[in-house]
Amino acid sequence: MRGKHMLSILLVLTAGVFLYAGDAACFVDMGFSPDGTVYVFGEYGKIDGTYQGYANIWSVDVARNDFISGENYSTRPSVGPGNKSSLAVFEELRSKSVLTLSKYAPVPVPLARTLYLRENEQKPPEDTLEFEDYERVTGEVPIVYSVRLAATFSGLGQNIKSTLDIIVEEKDTAGNVRARYHVGNPQITRIGVKGYSVSKIFTDQSGRSLVFVIEKLIVDPTGLSVRYMVETVRR
Repeated sequence: MRGKHMLSILLVLTAGVFLYAGDAACFVDMGFSPDGTVYVFGEYGKIDGTYQGYANIWSVDVARNDFISGENYSTRPSVGPGNKSSLAVFEELRSKSVLTLSKYAPVPVPLARTLYLRENEQKPPEDTLEFEDYERVTGEVPIVYSVRLAATFSGLGQNIKSTLDIIVEEKDTAGNVRARYHVGNPQITRIGVKGYSVSKIFTDQSGRSLVFVIEKLIVDPTGLSVRYMVETVRR
């Protein structure tokens, strides 16, 4: 994998604001089912100021781009004692979910199937991500991906409302568009979310399932917090 090319673009819709979030969750890639139709992920962290650990685990139907009912788990910050590490809170939650989620036999995604990974250092905001599938994990010929986040915002503070649409174009190396599709649901309104940023994009083993890992910048009573969501598509 030519990492220097694949890690070349940073997208932040609200410039620089993610650097100042006091409560930033850790993303956990738990993986795809063997057939690529289900993706499982989690997050954990501690609430800024109260230091109470929280954790979440979600299972996603990739084709529907929606949670699987009854197969999502959460530990609320008020439940966990302050002296327990957030990782310990997550592992306890994982143990509670293992009987249900083991039927999917999820396997974490290897780096070789990562199409895009945001760099750590600050870059000027970009409206569009463009990167090439050098390893051809999504097809037999090279594909250039163009990914644009179209977000809308209204309101202020904790009352801010936002929507997100992700427009994806697949091009050949000459720039001709081979396919264009939307990922996500712009009809969903999220309260308290004031920014979105693409953290990572990867595929299942077949290359048919794509997962877009999105950082959400949330305004809450403790200040600014980073949480994760995913948008998925089965091509």
